[in-house]
Amino acid sequence: MKAIILAAGKGKRMFPLTLKKPKPMLRVNKKPILQFTLDQLEGLVDEAIIVIGYKGNQIKDYFGNSYKNIKLRYSFQEKPLGCGHALQQVKNVNMDVKGKFISLMGDDLYSKKDIKECLKYKLSVLAKKVNNPEKFGVLKVENGKIIDFIEKPKKFLSNLVSTGLWIFDDRAFNFKLKKSERDEFEIVDIAKQYLKIGENINIVEVKDFWIPISCKEDLDFATKFLKEREIR
Repeated sequence: MKAIILAAGKGKRMFPLTLKKPKPMLRVNKKPILQFTLDQLEGLVDEAIIVIGYKGNQIKDYFGNSYKNIKLRYSFQEKPLGCGHALQQVKNVNMDVKGKFISLMGDDLYSKKDIKECLKYKLSVLAKKVNNPEKFGVLKVENGKIIDFIEKPKKFLSNLVSTGLWIFDDRAFNFKLKKSERDEFEIVDIAKQYLKIGENINIVEVKDFWIPISCKEDLDFATKFLKEREIR
């Protein structure tokens, strides 16, 4: 099993903390966010492909070619054209991802327990009900099934959002994407392509935890949360 970790963003909302380092390298409980992600993936994947961009060499230099029992490779996203573009870049550098894989954000905190639940399905998304859905990709659901995805909607549609963790397969690299209104290639558009060909993407709601990191307060919350739960 492989994981693709999207870690190319600039993290503008984290300035000035990200002026000298990429967001996934900001520390939570004394270690980089990305290291925490790799710890959660240990035992679930044998290889992780990290998509890097802004100050990406810091990530490459820090982790090298392996972390514990996980082989590491890197894909460079030259221009910030969105998460969908970042994911599909992996194909362009001849990364041999076959069959099912995990795609997740390199600057959020996920739980191994929740990732395991997602892996029970052919295709799935880790989702959570939130108070600020306008900041995320919203899932439109009817009769328990996803019928659409809307990235950061301006009007309220639902409070169930994607956490950015998906179980896809290698068909994801071949879907043709169009730029969104935000002038980006969105990862939810990859999910939409699966729906168009009649696939069902299973909804797995967060049972343990998911902590999106968008600002300094999120870092502080995450550090406190991990300490209280004695998660290292």
